Amino acid sequence: MMLRTFLPKPEQRFAAAGAALGALVSAAWLAMETVLAKQSHWDVPAMLAAGAMPFLLGGSFYRWRYLRRLEHELHAARRAERRLRHEVHRDKLTGLANRAALEADIHQALSVEGATFERNALLLLDLDRFKAINDTMGHDAGDRLLALFGARLRRAFSGEASLYRLGGDEFVLAAAGASSQAEAEMLAMRVKALFEAPFDLGDARVASGCSIGIAFIERSDTATGDVLKRADLALYEAKAVSGNSHAFHSETLTRAARQRAEAERDVARGLEADEFFLEFLPTAGTASGAIRGFEALLRWRHPLRGVIGAEDFIEPSEKSTSTLSLGYWTLRVACAQAARWASPTGLTVAPFAPQLKDRDFVAQVEQCLSEASLPPGRLTIEIAGDFSTEDLALISRGCGRLVCGLRLAAAPAHPCP
Repeated sequence: MMLRTFLPKPEQRFAAAGAALGALVSAAWLAMETVLAKQSHWDVPAMLAAGAMPFLLGGSFYRWRYLRRLEHELHAARRAERRLRHEVHRDKLTGLANRAALEADIHQALSVEGATFERNALLLLDLDRFKAINDTMGHDAGDRLLALFGARLRRAFSGEASLYRLGGDEFVLAAAGASSQAEAEMLAMRVKALFEAPFDLGDARVASGCSIGIAFIERSDTATGDVLKRADLALYEAKAVSGNSHAFHSETLTRAARQRAEAERDVARGLEADEFFLEFLPTAGTASGAIRGFEALLRWRHPLRGVIGAEDFIEPSEKSTSTLSLGYWTLRVACAQAARWASPTGLTVAPFAPQLKDRDFVAQVEQCLSEASLPPGRLTIEIAGDFSTEDLALISRGCGRLVCGLRLAAAPAHPCP
């Protein structure tokens, strides 16, 4: 213990041990010279050799231990580097490669020069109904679904294609040698076949599907984002169809995306310039004909197109943050106006589809009702659009918590369960 105090480094202790051993060897050698040679004194070379022995052995022991430590640290650093590289490029939940690995692989593919460059297919996968499963069964069930799907992908395409999880419920399949639409479509069909059997989540078995956007890694690409942007546009197109579908990227999709972006910027500008206003359409009872309430209709006083309705500008920008902001503005202004009407005059608002799917929608409704001091029973939420059964169930529960009304488009109003 005391030795560790004075000599904290292992190399120092090894040097001390070597020096001690050298001194012991020197003493033994000189003693043997005295006894066997019967010398009363030692010559100068013998004295120098005996004196140098502790330093030689001590230095040798120090150097040996020092080199061993360096070798050990080098091996440990290499193991840590391999482990970190694996963790940085690996998704922990599914065991598949992650986005960083995809970017590195695409960068390597794009760096290939000349005729050796391969135009490979990239399939961007997005699970159908994943949000509903997460919301109704919990995140543990959602994580298990992702892990099970990742395992099915690995079994089906291991050694044939590179598999990645980008995050959330988005996966990527990159296939070397699939350079034609026919080959890429065959891969898409095989991916969709993985959903023929339900997934066992422990407490329940659930069926799911997959929307697939297909693009190709082209020579003109300069970064991962180029090909992913095209695949995402194709995925957006595939989601517009019923579940378990796929679509290829085309220039038509790129032009449509550009138009949507321009429309989104125009909506944001109009909202900032206070160009939107509401009109209220009276709704009457079928039996009495008496006015029971009013439906809020969004209008835009556009500087170039004149006054237009929501149906003329919302569809191109329905997924933008500006549209969500506009929907919240509509709800807030409508509730404030309805609070001035005589009770029990009702208010009907038809939120945009992205609003209804937004996690904060119920909280926003609560805030608007509270700010306007409008009783929830006087508000009816009208649902127009294509929603899954799970989405409708979630919306119904939210409205039920608020004790507001819920009505499907073209259907009579009814209270939330």
